[in-house]
Amino acid sequence: MKQMTPVGRTVAVIGGCVMILACVLYVLSNGLPLWHRGVISNEPVGIIETVGTRDLNGSYRAAGLWLECNWNTNNSSCTRLPLTCSGDSSSLCLKRIFARVFLTAACFVSLLSALCLFISIVIKSKLHRILTIIAKILPLISLIFGFTGVALGIAYVAGDLMDTIREAAILGITAVCTNIIGVLLALAMR
Repeated sequence: MKQMTPVGRTVAVIGGCVMILACVLYVLSNGLPLWHRGVISNEPVGIIETVGTRDLNGSYRAAGLWLECNWNTNNSSCTRLPLTCSGDSSSLCLKRIFARVFLTAACFVSLLSALCLFISIVIKSKLHRILTIIAKILPLISLIFGFTGVALGIAYVAGDLMDTIREAAILGITAVCTNIIGVLLALAMR
């Protein structure tokens, strides 16, 4: 039964903290209605004019993967985007749905990988070797899910809506970069 070295424990703790940070960034990216923003128009939900971010009255609409919100100088209101693409088989809807799926999976897997990294420090039984292997694989799986979700979200915004990415997409990119650091730390763990 091989024990983890002090350097290995330190790397596991730092890797676990980095994966928790990646999880928080994935959650924020997934939940914030700020993937794209544009002027309020009479177009259907999910289509935003890209002339500017505000019209003459100061009103604008922002949408994420789950919500679409309208803001003006007096109030704001948000509506949920459909959970399915029933009746809408466009690539726009499919990219949004799959971006949701992969980012949600990245949230759960990154948190699970952090837990495995922390538990692998404490366990000293035969499970230690198996848990260490799992703790090295899960950050990589989280990275694949996160990268795919963020790429689909950006394709949803920049490709089909012809809009530039906004705060939530940038948080997603930051989460993927943080996840890469978590993968490297998990692989360096001994």
